Order: sequence, then structure tokens, then C-alpha cells
Amino acid sequence: MKIFLSLFMLFWGAFAFAREFQVNVNNGVPQIEVDGQPVRARWFFGAPAISTHRVQVGEQRFTITLSPSETGLARTTFHFRFGHHPLDILIDQFEVVDLTDGTHLLPLDEFDYTPEEFPKQWSFFPRDERNTVGKMQMVPKGGVNNSAALRITQHDPADKKWPDFHCYTVPVPLDLKEGHKYEVRFWLKSDVTTRLNFGVYRPDPTAYVRRMLDAEENSMFHSQIKLADAVGIDFITPYINMPWPEHGKETDWSPVDSLMDQIIRANPKANVVLRVTLYAPAWWLNANPGELMAWQEAKHDHPRRASISSLKWREEAAAQLVRFINHVEEKYPDNIAGYHPCAQATQEWYYVDAWGQDYHGYSEAETQAWRRWLRKKYASDDALQTAWKRADVTLENAPVPTVQERENATVYGMLVIPNENRQVVDHNIFLQDEMSDALLHIVGAIRKTIGRKRLIVAFYGYGFEFSSMNRISACGHLALNKVLQSDALDILCSPFSYFDRLSGGGGLMMAPVESVMNAGKLWLCEDDTRTYLAEGMPLMGVNDYVHTLEESQNVLLRNTGEEIIRNLACWWMDLGRFGWYNDPKLWDVMRWVEEADMDKLRNPRPFTPSVAIVFDEFSPVFTKGANPVSAPLVSINRQNFAHAGVSYGQYLLDDVIRKKVPAKLLMMLNPWVMTAERRAALKASLEGKFVLWCSAPAVIDADNGVDLEASRQLTGFRLARNQGDVKVATATPDGKKLGMPDSWEAIEVWKQVPLVMSVLPERGDKVLATWPDGSAAVVLRDNSAFCATPLMPPPVQQAIFRAAGIHIYTADQCTFYTDDHYAILHGTSKEKKEITLSLPRKARVYDALTDAPLTLAPVQQLTIPLGFGASRMLYWK
Repeated sequence: MKIFLSLFMLFWGAFAFAREFQVNVNNGVPQIEVDGQPVRARWFFGAPAISTHRVQVGEQRFTITLSPSETGLARTTFHFRFGHHPLDILIDQFEVVDLTDGTHLLPLDEFDYTPEEFPKQWSFFPRDERNTVGKMQMVPKGGVNNSAALRITQHDPADKKWPDFHCYTVPVPLDLKEGHKYEVRFWLKSDVTTRLNFGVYRPDPTAYVRRMLDAEENSMFHSQIKLADAVGIDFITPYINMPWPEHGKETDWSPVDSLMDQIIRANPKANVVLRVTLYAPAWWLNANPGELMAWQEAKHDHPRRASISSLKWREEAAAQLVRFINHVEEKYPDNIAGYHPCAQATQEWYYVDAWGQDYHGYSEAETQAWRRWLRKKYASDDALQTAWKRADVTLENAPVPTVQERENATVYGMLVIPNENRQVVDHNIFLQDEMSDALLHIVGAIRKTIGRKRLIVAFYGYGFEFSSMNRISACGHLALNKVLQSDALDILCSPFSYFDRLSGGGGLMMAPVESVMNAGKLWLCEDDTRTYLAEGMPLMGVNDYVHTLEESQNVLLRNTGEEIIRNLACWWMDLGRFGWYNDPKLWDVMRWVEEADMDKLRNPRPFTPSVAIVFDEFSPVFTKGANPVSAPLVSINRQNFAHAGVSYGQYLLDDVIRKKVPAKLLMMLNPWVMTAERRAALKASLEGKFVLWCSAPAVIDADNGVDLEASRQLTGFRLARNQGDVKVATATPDGKKLGMPDSWEAIEVWKQVPLVMSVLPERGDKVLATWPDGSAAVVLRDNSAFCATPLMPPPVQQAIFRAAGIHIYTADQCTFYTDDHYAILHGTSKEKKEITLSLPRKARVYDALTDAPLTLAPVQQLTIPLGFGASRMLYWK
């Protein structure tokens, strides 16, 4: 396989790069540079191919103008797909006309059939038991002037899983001509507002090939590229499935060339970062059954995917990707800015169906990879047998842990006791190593091919988001520290969190983004906000969107303002290819923030928050059923962090140990499991810091099991497991003096809590809150505090921040981010229409969008109007 890859590797110096794109660290801040000059890290993500149209209630006439993406004579079919919800639609007078020469490509179809007849020219899919939602039939009175019509109905599936139900014309040979334009015309009547995805395809044995696309003057992709260009945004990132032909067959590069040509026609100076999907095609999956993912005792159907543990997949995917790079670099050297390789679930390098409860890792390739990993870790059979406490295993026959071994693993709360279940813990660590190794193999192949002249981007590191998984140990994203050591990557990215993202929300990060920036990589936020233009166009059954233009502008301003404050990049993403950003008034937001963006670009300042939210990626590999604790503690609390009115950042515990976290207060969320060496290193790194210990720190020794004494030696607090009522915590008089609420929900009340602690106070401690049994839930001492409640509402956090001397900019309810020069505020209260802002020193305050002063003289406190969903960006000096 290595020979196979090397045949297609080119030295980067062989390319005639017109421009160079790099991420370089300037004054401690990673920035994108083009030919050595820093540029705004604002991109647009979109793609052509889906002709999407809004369907209103009642009657409509549609005229869809298309251009051929493939010419010549070939079988062709026209497809109708509607939104995933119940509907009743009638279609009449369907025809396709060649606008260039006036001829009919398909004659007028008025559906003049009897009700018993099924139209021979039309069909639907699926036609078997997979179709749980749709029906197509003739009706004698429903069309134009009460004539016959084709009726399409949909209803919700009982299992909530929508199949790809669609109606289409039966394929017929059609000769599409280069340079011609075609118009599809039909009458439609609907009982609901929905979307129509209209596609024209050539049926192929392995895939359906698109024969027509929206004419560029009507293309939302084309339009949005021009809207981005109008506000100075030239970075475009489209996605494309990597052409991957069978061995011995020529690669068809026409889809790649068509995509690039469309982008360049829309913006000749476009900087294109190609998002390339590395899914193995059907022929490869059929030829290599032992290289696929395999589940044991699966309760659900799973898609067929090549396993990232397959060395064959890694080598062949990398080799084909190098061919892809060679092609586009030769043909489009002036416009290629970088590459974004994608694989596994939702193209984001986490395991397929990781949100479910089924266990994978049982194919031949996965078993062999597991044994390779064990040989590297243990080196000898004796070492393996000692660790696993099993005399019957060897490095050659070690089995993947069974479902029963995983489900029956002995636990302390939700923490797997390692010295009793080493094989289970080993496999959890193996899953993280395999995913990160596969990612690094692919990006390493790219780096060898292009050198440092192009950007390399990857999704990874979603620890804060994936803490809501019941089995985060199976996600594959818990090796970020290792990934950050690689010099092959320039940019890591993720979407904004899917928690609390709409109007009145927080704009939350999925990852420890400040640690990514510390490592000299740039963090990029995928902003796939469903703007007001998403109305009636649910994506994957989700119909949550921002309802008005003004609300959409405010959400985009909140998100982009946060990125400016934290020195982060972004792309605005038309995820469904429905035209979510196809309005120049949305792009006005990029104009509004341009001066602040350019200020941070010209004068880079590291983001140095006063509070560090610290995530440990080592401990989650020791969990089983951790969601009742880890979801509120890590994922849901992000909303509380954003509403606490302080400057905060998100870090890996490894950065704390390396003394790379500048914050005064460290909030230790989840260091549940630690080795003796790691505990010693962490303790040595805490000098001069105020530490807020959360949950159950270091209660498990990674080698020896439960060890509350080790926890005490690290934190200074003596803990006891609380197995009583822990739904609510109640503030003491000392807690109320610091601003704590009388009581608060400590855990989501419907959860069965696997592990919650109580503190055994010592002389000099202040108990700030108690559990229902009277034991201590929150305790304060001179330079540290302990909070055992997984949920920490903003007033609870603020009470501890006050005790630690952390400046609180506002105690009023709102989303708040600041770098102590700029601030972005977003209204979250429907009752209160203003907030009080307190600065750490007297200063003049200005509106960052208009430069208008809000104060005539320096002030330390002022009131800011802020209604629900409104965003304000300020600066002071």
C-alpha cells in the first residue's frame, strides 16, 4: 500500500503556486496570511447542485431555468423532493423547453389519465416497505381548472425516520447541448408551506449524476458568492465527494472542474478551500467487506462505512486524494487556497452513529488494528496478561471487548474502575487513537504533497459538545492534545454548538478553542445559522430557524462579534444549499464588524480571559453512561458560562499542566481520573491561581482505582460520595451574601445521577450551599472552592467569582463576551430591556459598529438598552 501511495506523491516544489496561504502566529495570535500578509478569516461555505424553491400555500406556477452540467445524449430523469413533514401537493402541466432553440425537451404533460391508470412517465421511490411516508396517485379533479393532476401526499413516519421519498419522471434519452438553457415549467398546488428540491440526473449503476444545475443568473450558490465578494470575502469553501473510480478506470474530473469553474465565474479572485469527502464508494465497500465497520448485537441499522482502522482505506483514500490535489493544483493554481478532508459521521471525524448505544469495532480490520495497538502498548504477552488479569490472552489473540464486558464493567458512579476493567478502558483509548491516527495520516499525505503553501483544515476536538453523549468514550474526539502536536494541520473547526444557538442564545463553542489557538492553530467556527430564509425548509427534520431578518442579523452579529473577541475564524454556511444567506442585508453584518475585525488583524492581541473553563479529555475514556453528569456539567453549563458576565475561555487540562493558561481562575470541570504523575504535575502548575474544583476531581487513580485520598492531596478537599437526594442545592447565609440564589436545580431532575459528591468541611472553610441532607455542596476557602452540583447557574458562578476577585462586567441576564476592550452583548431576557455594564476602570464607551460614543466622559458603569435577541458590540478606551 505504501508503494501504491508513493506512486502518486509529488514534491510540493513541483507545483507552480501562484499564491501562498498559511497560518502564522503574530504576537501570539494565529492568523491566515496570503503571501505573508494577514487577511480577514471570514469565509462563505456553499455548494451548487440543489435547485431549491419555496412552495407557498395555494396555487403556484413554477419556471425553473437550468443549464447543463453534462452534455450529450443520455438517459435523464427529473426528481421532486419536498420537506420532511405531512403535505398534500398537486402537480399539473409539466413540460421542459429548450429556451435556446424553442423546442420541447419533454412535451406538455397534462396528466390526462383515468384515476385507475398510473402515469407511465412517472414513478416514485422507494416502492417497497422502506416507503413509510409517501404516496403518488392520479386524481381526476385537482389540476388547472379542475382538470386531472398528479397528487403527492406525505405523512410522518411512525419511527420518526424519513426515507428518501421522492417522485420522478421515468428516465428517457435526452440530448443536452452545450451553451443551451432549459426551462422546466409546471403548475403546483400545496396545502402547506414547504420546500421543493428539484434535481435532474443521469441514472448510473453506482450513483446518480447531475445533468442540469440552476442557470447561474438564478443560482443561489452563484448569488451568495457574489454577496460575499461585495463585502470583501473571497474565501469560498464548497464540498465535493472525491471522485474515486475502480482500479484501472479513468477518473472523471468533470464534477470537480464544473464546481471550480462555477466559483471562478462568480468571483475570479476566489480563494477556494475544497472540502473533500473521503467516503469509500460502493464498489470499494463491496470489494472489501473485511475493511468495513462492524457492530455487535446492534439494535439499529447502520450505514456501510469503511473503518478508519482499515490500513487499506487509509492508503487508498490518501492516494486518491493526492491525485485529486494534483489535478486541481495543475488546473486551478491561482484559486486553490487549501484542503479540508472529511470522513466518518457527518464528515466530522467522529465514529458513525456514535450518538447511539450500539458497540462497534468487530470487523477483521478493526480487530487487527486493536491487536496492533496492544502490541505497541504492552510489547509482551506477560504485560498484557498482568494488566488484564487474564492468563488466556496474548497479543495475537486478544479479543475486542464484548458488549457484555462493556455493559457489565464495574463502575464508581459512571467511572469505569480501571484496574478491574483494563480491557474496556484500553479499547476506549484505542478508539481515540485510531480516529486521530487516521486523520493525521490523511492530513500528513496532503502536507507531503503541497508543503506549506496551502491551508489544511479538519473537524476535530468536540469535547464540550460530545459530553452530552451517553458514551462519549466511543466518540473518537478525545485525542485533541495529540492532534495539536502535528504540524500538518493549520485550522481546526466545528459548528457552533447545537445547544442554545438561536435568537436569545449563547453562540457556544464545541471545543477547547483557546487550547487550539495556544498550539498555533487557528480555530474556525462553522456558522450554519438557519436564517429567516430557512422558513419552510426543514433540514433533516429540524425546523428551528431564526424567524426575521432583524433577528438573523442579530444572531450573526453575536456570533461574529464573539469570534473577533476570541480571535477566531468563521465561515457562514448554507448547509442545506437552500440559500440561507442569499440576502445582501445579512451580509451587511460583515460590513458592520469590518473595522473591529481589521483592528484585531492589524494589532493582534492574544485573548487572555480571567476565567478558564478546563476540560480533561483523558477522564471521559473511563466513563460508562456518563451523560447524567457530563451533559449538565460540561455541555449545558456552557450556556451558564456565556451568561455569567465575565471574560472566559475554554482550555484542555494539558494546557494547565503546561502552564499555558493565563486566567486567574481555573474552573476544573471533569478531571475525574488521573495518574499519580498527572496529579503531581497539575498540582505544581496551580501556584498563584484560584481553583474552582467541580464534580469529582481525581477520585479514580488511573492505575489503582478509587482513591479519595489522592483526590484530597490534589485539591485539599475531603470528599464523600453522596447517594441521597441531590436534585436541589440550598444556599447558606454565607452563600447568599455572595449573591447565590436561595436554591437551584443541581441536576436535571429526570436524570438518575450516577456520581455526586459532598464535601467534608475543615476549619476555616465557608459552606456556601448544602444538599438536602445537610452535607456541604459548595465550599469556599482562601484560594480555592469546590462545587459538587453539576449545574452551576450564573449567580452560583458569580458568587465564587466575587470571592476570587474576578471582575464581573454584568450580573444581568444576557450573553456576554469580552477581551477587556471589545464586548458583544446579546439579549436573553424577555422581561428586562436593558442591562447594567460595569467596567474594571473608567473609560469612554463607543458603539463598535458606528463608532458613536455612548458616554461623554469616562465612566465605570452605564446602562445599555438590550431587548431579547438584540446584539450590541461595544468598545472602550
